[in-house]
Amino acid sequence: MFDRFSTIVNGLKGFGETIPEDKLVRKLLYSLPESWDGKRIAIIEAKNLKTLKLDELVGSLLTHEIMKQEREEEKKKEEKRVEKLEVEKKKKMVIALKASLLEESSSSEEDELEELAMIAKLFSRFMRSN
Repeated sequence: MFDRFSTIVNGLKGFGETIPEDKLVRKLLYSLPESWDGKRIAIIEAKNLKTLKLDELVGSLLTHEIMKQEREEEKKKEEKRVEKLEVEKKKKMVIALKASLLEESSSSEEDELEELAMIAKLFSRFMRSN
């Protein structure tokens, strides 16, 4: 954005237009997008716009932009970490569910075998008594 602003200002200077630095500072501040309202208000309240140099303003805005990008990167890393933990938790739950299902199926097979053995035993007793 500053490059476009500089191009316009340099073009005006090329036509002989002299623009005071405090006017350039105000123009740049008020041309910031809405997402920068907080920073704009902070600069307006904290600094004297008549004495603020354009380079100081640009430096402050660049610093803010870098910090904003770092926060976004950290947020993305945190979201990825949380997502990874959730995936691991789901995997563990699936493994636990599979283990419990296997345990149930093996215990039900054992129960069936015991019942079959009991029936065979009773049948053999019945056959002996008759």
